[in-house]
Amino acid sequence: MSTYIEMKNIFITKVQKDEQRTILEVCFENMLEPKYCRLFKATLEKESDWTIRSIAVYDSRKDRFLTVGSLYAPILYEEIKNKILQAFEQDAEFEQQLAQ
Repeated sequence: MSTYIEMKNIFITKVQKDEQRTILEVCFENMLEPKYCRLFKATLEKESDWTIRSIAVYDSRKDRFLTVGSLYAPILYEEIKNKILQAFEQDAEFEQQLAQ
């Protein structure tokens, strides 16, 4: 069980597809963060497997997105990446919808 991330309200905000790859922009809330910085945005890319291109968190106090890699310890950043990838790799229904 993850101790640093609890994903909720996951939604896709952008899809870009071509013959070789798919790029998604997804947003979600991390319910374990303070209310002012719960909204996360990740860009995922799939050629053969899903990979993370970037992750950012919205800080409402500063009114902008900040890169997660610069804010979190490497172990936390890796856990966030793995949790996002796990959510998309295990969702067969999502894969079917994306293939259409």
